[in-house]
Amino acid sequence: MLDITNALNQALQRRDHAIVNALSLLGTAKKQLQHIRDHGWDALIDDVKLFCLKHDIEIPSIEDFAPLRDRGKSKHRLSSVTNEHHYRVYVFYSIINVQMLELNIRFTEASTDLLLGLSCLSPIDYFASFDKDKILR
Repeated sequence: MLDITNALNQALQRRDHAIVNALSLLGTAKKQLQHIRDHGWDALIDDVKLFCLKHDIEIPSIEDFAPLRDRGKSKHRLSSVTNEHHYRVYVFYSIINVQMLELNIRFTEASTDLLLGLSCLSPIDYFASFDKDKILR
C-alpha cells in the first residue's frame, strides 16, 4: 500500500509531470488499493508467516479469540472476536479505508475534472491537448 501511494505522491510533486499522467496514476492507485482490500489479505498473512518463520517469531493462532483491547477491562478476558477478524477488520481494512477516503476527499470528481479541463489549456505542442468539451465542462 505504501508503495502505491508513494508512487502517486512522487508523481504529484514533480513539476515536469503532466497533470493528466498524475491523475491517471491517481485512478490506478485507487483501483490498486481497492484490489488489495478485496484480495490482499491472504497474501499479507502468507508474507507475515514467512517473516515470522524466518526470524523465529512465534505465530499466534489466527482462530484464537483476541484479547479485549478496552481500557479498564481485564486483559485476561477474551472477546468474541477472533485474531483474524481483529487484524483483518480493525487493522487491515481500517488502514486501507482511511487511505482511500483521504484520496477521495483530496481528489473529488469535481476537482479532478477541473484539473483535466485546465490541462487542456496547456500550450505544450501548440495546444495539442486542447479539448473544448473538457474546458466547457
